[in-house]
Amino acid sequence: MPKHIPESAWLEHGPFAFWLIEAAKPRCLVELGTHNGYSYFAFCQAVKQLGLETKCHAIDSWQGDEHAGFYGEEVFQLVSGINAQDYASFSRLTRSFFQEALQQFEDGSIDLLHIDGRHTYEDVLEDYSSWRPKLSERGVVLFHDTRVRERGFGVFRLWAEIAEAHPSFEFHHGHGLGVLAVGPEIPPGLRPLFSSDPAEREAIRAAYERLGAAVSQHYQLATAARDQALEDHSAELETVREQLSEHSVALSGARQALAAGQQEQEELGRRLREAEERADNAEASLQAAGAQLGTLQQHSETLQEHARALRRTAEVLRAELLEQTRLSEQQNNMIALLTGQEQAARETLRQLQQSTLWRSMGPVRRGLALIPEPVRRRMRGRSGTIQPALPAPPGHFPAAAAPPTASLPDAGEMPALPSPDHNRDKGAQEVAAVSSSRPEPLPWPPRRISTNGSDMTRRLCIFSFYDPHGVVDDYVVYLLEK
Repeated sequence: MPKHIPESAWLEHGPFAFWLIEAAKPRCLVELGTHNGYSYFAFCQAVKQLGLETKCHAIDSWQGDEHAGFYGEEVFQLVSGINAQDYASFSRLTRSFFQEALQQFEDGSIDLLHIDGRHTYEDVLEDYSSWRPKLSERGVVLFHDTRVRERGFGVFRLWAEIAEAHPSFEFHHGHGLGVLAVGPEIPPGLRPLFSSDPAEREAIRAAYERLGAAVSQHYQLATAARDQALEDHSAELETVREQLSEHSVALSGARQALAAGQQEQEELGRRLREAEERADNAEASLQAAGAQLGTLQQHSETLQEHARALRRTAEVLRAELLEQTRLSEQQNNMIALLTGQEQAARETLRQLQQSTLWRSMGPVRRGLALIPEPVRRRMRGRSGTIQPALPAPPGHFPAAAAPPTASLPDAGEMPALPSPDHNRDKGAQEVAAVSSSRPEPLPWPPRRISTNGSDMTRRLCIFSFYDPHGVVDDYVVYLLEK
């Protein structure tokens, strides 16, 4: 049973390939058109198992054609891998077109040639004609698809032309396989095949057809098992894909969570750095606050000492305030006393102004107003004057003010007449009490008068009254003396 059984139209000829290698014992084997390598590896397996010294060559472009179909690089990679693993010691793969590989072989050097490339009549004829000189005197040629008469296949036509001219044998199963001995020396093991009669030929065909059917059935079973395994594998693969999809979703979520975690970690790291920076700043501030605290403590002690001094000063000021309050009360009492005296003086003045004497002296006062001020000033020096009760600022009277005094002018001075500008409302002025001393008479001749039966001497005197604002009013008064 062939070791390597891929899908192939050559499957049912595998048992004959083993017998052919054993019967012909070729020294050089060349296959034109290897494809996936079923027939070629069947030959190589037989050579290896029989221990022959056969040199095997597979020639193909491994691109495909319109009959076998076109395929990709994976086919050559598969064939190359099997050859390198099992048959590299005696087998060589040549990737080229058939005509290009001709120069690699000497004429008469090939004992077994298998033609299975392009299957049109012209292509098969060209392959057979160009490679015919390379065959040895023991040369044997295999033609596959000799029973196919469709899709432009023409192998059957060439086979009909050459089969009668050389010893040949044709299998009808497996799309047909023609065996042709073109050399003058037929290998001894192949002579019974070519010399068999029609009945023997049918028996041989039937035997290899059964063997080939077994290989085909084995392939089908293997294919079914492989298909079932593939289906199971596909189902398992689908399950795995679903799981992979779920895992992909989970992985995507995990990546998002990881990204979020990394972002959160970065944020936490940033916040940690900020916290450390704030802690450093707080520590520096704490140290500065400690230094400030010492300064503040010193300043507090200074302020406490200052507060104590202020309290002592407050005590002194409080005592002074009490003393000022006492003095203020004394001043208020003095003001009340002076107010009473002022009212009494005003009343006296009012009575004086309403007296007959005052009214009768009106012309004298007006005449005195005509006297020049310097003369009046000199007259004031000799005349009686009434000074203000308190020589202090306006509105303020000291508690210990001395009572005013009156004086008279000397005998040689002229009396001063009052100025009209100085006649003001005596009710709005502060007037002091009149002194009890007697004023000197003016230097006018006294006159003896008699009143109520008594002789009296009448003298004219001038009194000047000063208010707190320094305004002077002059009054002429007659004094009577006994």
